[in-house]
Amino acid sequence: MSAEKSTIVRIARQGAERVAPRLALKLLAAIAPERADRYAADLFRRPLRSSPAEEPFVPCLAGKRFAVETSSGMVAAWHYGEGPTVIVSHGWNAASSQLFRLIARLVRGGFEVVAFDQPAHGLSAGTRTDVAEMADALRSVAFRVRPVHAVVAHSLGATAAALAIARGASLPRAVLIAPPVELPFFARGFAKRLGLSPARADGMLRRLEAAMGPIEALDLLRLAPAQRAALLVLHDSADREVPFAHSEALVSAWPGARLQPLTNLGHRRMLREPRVLEEIVDFLRETKRDGLQRIA
Repeated sequence: MSAEKSTIVRIARQGAERVAPRLALKLLAAIAPERADRYAADLFRRPLRSSPAEEPFVPCLAGKRFAVETSSGMVAAWHYGEGPTVIVSHGWNAASSQLFRLIARLVRGGFEVVAFDQPAHGLSAGTRTDVAEMADALRSVAFRVRPVHAVVAHSLGATAAALAIARGASLPRAVLIAPPVELPFFARGFAKRLGLSPARADGMLRRLEAAMGPIEALDLLRLAPAQRAALLVLHDSADREVPFAHSEALVSAWPGARLQPLTNLGHRRMLREPRVLEEIVDFLRETKRDGLQRIA
């Protein structure tokens, strides 16, 4: 690369840091497409932290903080209450502090709740992560607090939970709330919002594979038929962030899974909706002929 072109590339990358990435990436894609692919993939792996990051505040409950070492660094975690252990996992650009109503309801239902901030989220370490690292973080937390009765997870945290189960985490029950199941769908949507061409979206996906491993290994629809965890999926049929069809496809592929459609709750309001919280607690306590034990 000539010195002049190298200078233009450097200016374009600096622009991507300082102004709207959409405009800067268009320039970078025109003169150095591989660098644009790499930069777009890097942006895709950078969550926006809650500001300011804070510990979960659950009224009338004192959480005990601890740390868990994961493959991507330390994550901050808390436990509340007593009883069978339920891990709760937030989604992308979120934190455990947003799950306080869910934590409180599970504790009242007779469970010990373990909440943690995913890598590069909340009070946990790091600036970049992805669904594969999030799944590994959940596996590490589950191993630390074993035995675990169930996991309740939202959005990309739900995808990570399903992936963790498929990778051998001892999580015999799961409630997944609005789980995305097709990484390329969201990666291509992200690339489109950045103004990148389909060719550059493909390039971004190749860069993501270099960081996360083969996309096929993250394909929940391919992994689901071999899973045996009891599964309840909750999803608003009009969700604008994660299509309802993702949950329909996952439940169809996962043996014995149950789908509970929701209405008028969008992508996040279900986390504070009393009837949804009751549905979760009921599922975690119910007796089934397939071996689930009643929680007294």
